[in-house]
Amino acid sequence: MHTEEGRNVLIPQLTYCRYWERKDKFLFYEDTCKEWTIFAVIDGSFQYEFNEEKGIAAFGDLIICPANTVLRRVVISPLTFFAIRVRWRINDLVRAGQAEPTRFVGKTSIADTKRLATNYSLMKQSEGLSEEVKLWLCGHYMLDIWLSYGRECSKWPWPKEWQAGKQPEPIMNEASALIRKHAFETVDLKDIAAQLRLSPARLCQKFKASFGQTPIQLLTELRLEKARQLLLETTMTLDQISEYIGYQNAYYLSYIFKKHMGVTPTAFRKAHRI
Repeated sequence: MHTEEGRNVLIPQLTYCRYWERKDKFLFYEDTCKEWTIFAVIDGSFQYEFNEEKGIAAFGDLIICPANTVLRRVVISPLTFFAIRVRWRINDLVRAGQAEPTRFVGKTSIADTKRLATNYSLMKQSEGLSEEVKLWLCGHYMLDIWLSYGRECSKWPWPKEWQAGKQPEPIMNEASALIRKHAFETVDLKDIAAQLRLSPARLCQKFKASFGQTPIQLLTELRLEKARQLLLETTMTLDQISEYIGYQNAYYLSYIFKKHMGVTPTAFRKAHRI
C-alpha cells in the first residue's frame, strides 16, 4: 500500500456499489472502467482481461481494475457479485488523494472466506437503503475486507511503527506478494527469484526464515485452499478447477490434493458440500 515516509494509510473510499445476482452475461463484452473498479465475486465465475492482467475469478477473489482502463469479461457460470467503484484515501483516513496503488492491480484472493462471506452478507442487506447510507455501510465492510487482505499477505495498511514484533525483510514481503498475486497462474519460482535478484536456493532459505515455510509450500497452500473453495462453492469440473489454480490437469490436482488432504477432490466435494 502507498506510503509516504512510513506515515500514510491507503484505503478504498466507495463512490458506487451495485449488487448483481446470478447474472448470465455482461451487457458488454468490452467496457471502460472510468474509475478504479473492484469486482467482488460472491458466487459463480467469470473470465477477465485488461492491460497485462487476465484470468478467471470466483468466490474469494477481488478483481481490481484501474481508472480509464478497457476491461473485457465473459461470464463462465451464473455470476453473483458486487461492482464497486472507489477513490483512494490516504494519510490516517483524513487527507483525501488520488493515490495509485499499482501493486494491487489485478486479482487478489482472500483466504478468510468465512469472514468475507459475512461481510458480503452485510453489504447485501444494505440494498434498498438510501445511496448515502448504503455507501457508508458498504464502505465499512469493504474496509474490513481490505484490512483482512493486507493482514494475510503482509501488505499492512498502517505505518510500520504501529506494528509489534520482528517483521520479515521487505524483499521477502515482496516475494510473498508476488507468489500470492500469481499463485493461480503457471508460476515459476525461478522467475520470482530472478526478479528479486536472488538464487532459488537463497529465496527458499530467506523465505522460510521469514515465514516458517518455503515458497512452494505457500504456493501449494494457496492453491489447495482455492481448490477447496471451488469444490464446495461452485459446480466447476476438476479440469476447470485445475486450470483455474495453475495446475497442469485434473490428474495432477487429484494427486496433490490427496497427498495433502488425505482424500481425492471428488470425495472431498461429496463429503462436505451441502
